[in-house]
Amino acid sequence: VEFRAGALDGVGDHTRAIEVLEPYLQTHSDDAILRLQLLRQYSKGQRIQDAVVGLRAFFEEASRRDLEAGVALGEEILENERGYDALSLALGRAKRRLGDLHGAADLLRSYLKSEPEDIEARVELARILESEGLYPEAFEVLEILVRDGAGNTAELERMATLALAASRLDDSVALFRRALEREPDDISLRRALDATLTRQRRARLAELEAQASKNQEDKLELAGLYAGEGRKDDALSLLKEAGKIGANAELDLLNFSAEAFAKSGQTRRAESALRQVARTLNYSVGSDQHLELLYRIAAMYEEAGGTDRGSARRVFLELYARSPSYKDVTDRLENLSEDVRSLTGGSEVDERVLEVVHDGAPLTTVFDLLQGVDLSVDARLLAGYKTDAELQAVRPE
Repeated sequence: VEFRAGALDGVGDHTRAIEVLEPYLQTHSDDAILRLQLLRQYSKGQRIQDAVVGLRAFFEEASRRDLEAGVALGEEILENERGYDALSLALGRAKRRLGDLHGAADLLRSYLKSEPEDIEARVELARILESEGLYPEAFEVLEILVRDGAGNTAELERMATLALAASRLDDSVALFRRALEREPDDISLRRALDATLTRQRRARLAELEAQASKNQEDKLELAGLYAGEGRKDDALSLLKEAGKIGANAELDLLNFSAEAFAKSGQTRRAESALRQVARTLNYSVGSDQHLELLYRIAAMYEEAGGTDRGSARRVFLELYARSPSYKDVTDRLENLSEDVRSLTGGSEVDERVLEVVHDGAPLTTVFDLLQGVDLSVDARLLAGYKTDAELQAVRPE
């Protein structure tokens, strides 16, 4: 059969060569050499679609040795014929099996130009690109998975990690935040977001330092980043240049830091700075200044939204314990209770009892105070809190 088919091929009679090979292969489908010979005859006889279909099936079953011959035939067909995108995909996968990752990536890129909605092919290409260290392109290939609000939590986390590898810090932060909104109790996601935010701030700090800008806004942004890194002297120096430091440098730095932290999404650090302001100014617990401070902190968390709404409820409860009729605290608590079910949204400070601003007396939990108040708000507002016997008073970080 092989001899007869070869002789007919030699004289260009591809139709008769096919007629010789097809009956034989119906009962000898494991003969890889003659299967490829038949596919070549299809190609030479202008039965390109039959050759493509046969090659796609051949690639799935062939050994490595036979696969190399099949790849050579596939490349020949693609070089001479257009419009066979499915062959590009099959040939790319075959080249990947052979270890030719560069060639596989090129073929998958070509295929995706005509079939951009093929998610499986996108994932395959992205894996190759990642293995080659081409993280930015891998992210671009898969970005469609999370575009316009699409993507489940696992996909969002995966893409956030890939964006981080590609040094696309803004994208990574946005994706981690979206994932955390879906799984607010996921501590690993919270930590990943915090680490990425730190890396983002440090990259911005290095960029501003390199620019050495004289612009006032840039200087203030840099001062805020210095404050976040604990570089108080550097922050104070810039703030003095900007005329933001008065007679009480420490107090002015705390106020500036709180504002900068809140603006950059570091709400827990902003709260800590604001409470330190109260200590510095010796606010009396329950005084108008103290109550206004608590209201300011709670409103900051509420405006931040997402998992910070749990923190907003916690601080509003602290304020309610001091003054149940203060401003609109009752309404704010009731509104928050509709969409906040617990205070364990990945935030360490939410899992502890907050310190009431220290006035020299022993620290007191919010719940000790609430026991002495006639609660007129919905009992659901306390849902998710531990009992006061389980709580320990600690200072917020």
